[in-house]
Order: sequence, then C-alpha cells, then structure tokens
Amino acid sequence: TEERAMLQTKLEEEQKARLDMENDREDLRRKLAAMEEQLVIGGEIANNAAKHEAALRLANQELIAKREAELALTRKLNEHEEEKFNLEEKYSSLTDEVASKTKKLKKLYHKY
Repeated sequence: TEERAMLQTKLEEEQKARLDMENDREDLRRKLAAMEEQLVIGGEIANNAAKHEAALRLANQELIAKREAELALTRKLNEHEEEKFNLEEKYSSLTDEVASKTKKLKKLYHKY
C-alpha cells in the first residue's frame, strides 16, 4: 500500500504537471493570437501611413505645379503689360513723328 500511495502521489503530480503545461500552452496561444492581431493592426497602420504619405506627396506635387503655373502667368502678365507700355510709347512717338512731318510738309507746300 505504501508503494501504491507513492504511485498515486506520483500520478497526481504528473497530472498536475500536465494540467499546468496545458494551461501554459493555452496562455501562450492567447499571447500569440494577441501578438498576431497587433501585427495585423500594425500592418494596417503602416499601410494607412503609406497611403497618407503618398497622398501628401501628390498634394505637394500639385501645389508645386500650381505655383509654377502661377509664376508663368505672372511673367506673361508682366510681359503683356510691358508690351502695352511699349505700344503706348510708340504711339506717342508716332503721333509726335506724324505731327512733325505734317508741319514739315506744310512748310514745304507753302514754299513751293
């Protein structure tokens, strides 16, 4: 009976060890599942961050293109204003030239 009691105790210890091992295994499974879920969430966050970064790059490129277009329009407007000024100046000069030549023609006409 002493041997039987010792075997019984050993059996109970082994069952307890097996149960502890199963509990530990289940805890590890839960931790692994939680880590996998965090990894998936982290991957989604990384994907979202990459999408936002791409959108920001695109918006920045569009902004640069708009600024370049605005500068081109400003240059063109300045050129048109300068041309207009030059034409007005030429018109004044032509008017003066016409007046001067008309005066000379009148003088010549009266002379002959």
